[in-house]
Amino acid sequence: MSEPRVFASVPMLLVGFAQGLGLSRDHVLAVGDLTEEDLRDPDEMVSYECLVRIWRELCSRFPNEPLAIRYVHAWSLDALGVVGYLLRHAENGHAAMALSQRLSRLADPFLRFSVERVGSRHRVSIEHEPRVTDMIEPLEMLVLAAVRSATSLVRAEVRPAEVCFRHAARHPRALYAELLGADVPIRFEAEYDGCAFDAALLDLPLREADPRMASYLEQHAEALLGKTAGDPSTDRTAPLEARARHTIREALVGGEVSIEDVAKRLGVSVRSLQRALQEAGTSLTREVDVARKERALLLLRRPELTVAEIAFMLGYAESRVFHRSFRRWTGLTPTEFRRAG
Repeated sequence: MSEPRVFASVPMLLVGFAQGLGLSRDHVLAVGDLTEEDLRDPDEMVSYECLVRIWRELCSRFPNEPLAIRYVHAWSLDALGVVGYLLRHAENGHAAMALSQRLSRLADPFLRFSVERVGSRHRVSIEHEPRVTDMIEPLEMLVLAAVRSATSLVRAEVRPAEVCFRHAARHPRALYAELLGADVPIRFEAEYDGCAFDAALLDLPLREADPRMASYLEQHAEALLGKTAGDPSTDRTAPLEARARHTIREALVGGEVSIEDVAKRLGVSVRSLQRALQEAGTSLTREVDVARKERALLLLRRPELTVAEIAFMLGYAESRVFHRSFRRWTGLTPTEFRRAG
């Protein structure tokens, strides 16, 4: 049975971070059930479970340390392998976001983020499987890394409008200010995990934008994605809601998704699936909405497809319903999005 897998570059950095905290390399590799051979090539795939094991060990060994903050001080997009390099060369924030949503599972099969227009801001929400959110530190790391990525990619100097966490504060705010800037509001016990930026950020050209390099790297990343054996929907040890999210995205390719079809593909009852989604704070309707948005951002990059065709491919009976949904997601019409990107 296949299992979720990630680029070796991701645990490589985490192993080095653990060594910096004083743990021996041999011990960390043993905890992660890794070998030196596993980490020889950063673009090779290794078991996702190694990350959970190592983070669990770190949180147990250093329960009061600001692990996420310390980790992100040393983190860069290079940790994402070819995906990180691809993001550097994307044309603008819209393109980088669409690529991230398509390819992020190469670096983390259970990471899910969405972008929502809220007034004059774009809100980036981060969600993950329960084992990660329960440990808190790896979840904070994902949010802080997303902020560092966004601010490092654009040409202009930017700051997030806010950084939010659902959990209560665990560390002094001064530590976050040192990482993000003293003027960045940090909110705890907020309604979402993630960050918000001025809406104009996604329109800015990226610092290292290079269409030719981006095209080459995207082909390479897509080839790696196609060869990835890890499939959350087939890993019975993965949380049911995570497997459901993957299945919903696969089912959406056919245009329509029903709770009965998803449950059948997963081999569970409709009631069990509904309960798992509810316990994870979500629903089929919400997951289909997020999946439609992700797929719409990708399909709109294909000029040979009309907006009406894309609406049909996403399961919308009428194009005007797709237009309303897309404006809710991005603040733009599909045509305006195409012109901007």
